[in-house]
Amino acid sequence: MQEAKITFEQPLNEYIRICLRVENLIQRVEWSMLGESGLDSRNALEAMLEIINVIDRPDLKTKIAKALSQHASALSQLEQKNNVDHDKLQSILNELDQLVDSLYHLPDKIGQQLRTNSFLNNIRQYMANPGGACPFTTPAYYLWLQQPAQTRMYDLLSWFSAFEQLKAAVNLLLRLTRDSANPEILIAEQGCYQCALDKKFAYHLVRVTVPLDLQVYPEITIGRHRLIIRFLELNVCDKGMQRVGDIEFELTCCLPLVSFI
Repeated sequence: MQEAKITFEQPLNEYIRICLRVENLIQRVEWSMLGESGLDSRNALEAMLEIINVIDRPDLKTKIAKALSQHASALSQLEQKNNVDHDKLQSILNELDQLVDSLYHLPDKIGQQLRTNSFLNNIRQYMANPGGACPFTTPAYYLWLQQPAQTRMYDLLSWFSAFEQLKAAVNLLLRLTRDSANPEILIAEQGCYQCALDKKFAYHLVRVTVPLDLQVYPEITIGRHRLIIRFLELNVCDKGMQRVGDIEFELTCCLPLVSFI
């Protein structure tokens, strides 16, 4: 039986940070839409509205398209190499080109149709309040949550379709980033690991994988020249303490570009 592991990720720039938040929220939406209860629908809808909050900036669409274009430009340089899986490379290049094209042809910001929906905006404005949207603040929302599951699912799928291109772009960007480096098996002596970083590279993401049964999580500190990882023990009653003892873990320092060589 394969050992259960858990991977922690530390984003190192703004667009990767946004991508990870969007990925997490999309997973919450999709998981919640598997259920038919009013609570499931509430969780799905409010996660969608949180996505709007995360991406609510005028230049995000351009930044994502630019990041995809940079990947396409770099990967296209591998087409002349012999030891490359050309079918896989061409498939990814086609996927990149289609996504960039679709983003540039969006007439408005991503999810704009949800921003102009007065029913959703009324819910969204109360979400930051303690307790969120309540029946006495948003009676229309309360009534919608009592609708048949089929009705709620139809509405949720319609609203979620506004994020179709965003989901595809985020999934591809994160896949390319995560696949840009292979994990190293390392030892954190007495629960601590540190190393110098190569100044020539602008890392985008650090991934730390440990066996789940160790019940530890990493505290990651990273600068231009050095990476420090301290493994802390889970303690839900107080601050976690650093693990005493050596820990074997996997470290992946992901670069902006992926290599298929």
